[in-house]
Amino acid sequence: MAKIFVSHSSHDKSAVVQPLVEELKKNNHQVWYDTESLRIGDSLSLAISDGLSQSQYFVVVLSTMFLRSNWCMRELGAIVGE
Repeated sequence: MAKIFVSHSSHDKSAVVQPLVEELKKNNHQVWYDTESLRIGDSLSLAISDGLSQSQYFVVVLSTMFLRSNWCMRELGAIVGE
């Protein structure tokens, strides 16, 4: 079982990301996914940083909206840094 961090634009969540996360979980992978991994009151940047450092693999859902998002691009930079 691998721990996988999924980076994506919120615009792609329902059509692409949620089905992908469900399939990964069906195959017994542990998935860091914002909707399921963040709790009210969490520091977004700290939670993401922790998720990145604890993950073995990274899935980046590239889309036009992902590439237009400053937040997504920062997250991609952090993934490359890992």
